Amino acid sequence: MLFSTTIMTNTEICSRCDSNDNVRRYCPALKNPICGQCCVSQQRREILCPQDCSFLINHKQYEIGITAFHKLLNFVQCRDLNIDEVFEKLQWHHDETDIAEYQLVHAYLAFGYTDNKGDRAVDIYLREHNNELSAPEKNALIAMQQTAWPSLFEVEAVEPGVGIWVYDCIVGKRNFILHKYITNQTNQIKKFSILLAWLVAYKNRHEFIAACCCDVPMNFRWRVQNTFNKEMRHLKQLFPDASEKTWQRQAIVAGQLARRKAILNWQPPINLMKDDDDFIICEAIFDVTDPVAIRNKLTTHPDITANDNNLVWFEHLSSKSRKKQSDKPVSLGTISFNKGRMKLATKSRKQLERGKWIITNLLPNKIARHRIDYFKDPETD
Repeated sequence: MLFSTTIMTNTEICSRCDSNDNVRRYCPALKNPICGQCCVSQQRREILCPQDCSFLINHKQYEIGITAFHKLLNFVQCRDLNIDEVFEKLQWHHDETDIAEYQLVHAYLAFGYTDNKGDRAVDIYLREHNNELSAPEKNALIAMQQTAWPSLFEVEAVEPGVGIWVYDCIVGKRNFILHKYITNQTNQIKKFSILLAWLVAYKNRHEFIAACCCDVPMNFRWRVQNTFNKEMRHLKQLFPDASEKTWQRQAIVAGQLARRKAILNWQPPINLMKDDDDFIICEAIFDVTDPVAIRNKLTTHPDITANDNNLVWFEHLSSKSRKKQSDKPVSLGTISFNKGRMKLATKSRKQLERGKWIITNLLPNKIARHRIDYFKDPETD
């Protein structure tokens, strides 16, 4: 019988590092709480884990998947399966702007790109090297071959040491991603994060494929999502009999390019008043219950972006409205947080009302309640 996966409360302290962060596991070997990082780094090394520990079994399965994926990548590189053609399609040049996409490119090489016969690298590898793989490695690669798919995901909830709930923004489905292991990429995932990622569906769980994911800045989310959806519609017309995952495996290229283009072309907003606005200091004060969650939710809006400790609200003016001004977006105001209060600060009444409308439509009243408006003419004392 497997030891059950016991979920601890946040008030528990890890018996190995005395931290109360990510403490969501009860170790059957230590008979004490342990955080996910200590569990993964010390299991079978400093901790004598029972072989039927569910955490150990899940981590072994994850390691098998990683090993099988790396064997597949080595095969791709040794066989040189049109790598140059793939790099050209992805406009991939190994410069600094592309580092975050490195794992996504590997996943597309393995599971997305098809040769002139319609075969992917994973199809060829399993056909030619089937006898060289252990049974668990073979099962892992077959699962990837059949189910691996990329998409744009929004993180809906994070359960430290257990997993994350993500919403597939392209097909509109929720998935629970097993998160019992620690990696540099996945350990930084927060609620409301937007990710381009490759997933695989095993019999009893979903996982990222070797942490093949990269973040999408929240103010670029809609640009990437719209490009991804447009490419999906185009592929459905070209290949109406293909599966949804097949379309996604090809459309990921458009999503990656849209993300990269948005990041390279982004310019910080400038402070500029519109011609029809009267200059006046306007502030709206809100009572808030969870500033971190609210900050993350607000940055999902395409015209709100993080800037140091504040949020900047801006817009892109038309060429006529800009009147030969800078091509940078125009700053309409800032949003700041202090001691349970959120302050929207603008320089006109029109902008204040528009900003309040955006905030109240993004946030439910129970976590952000409008309290009062404040106006001051800067020319008066």
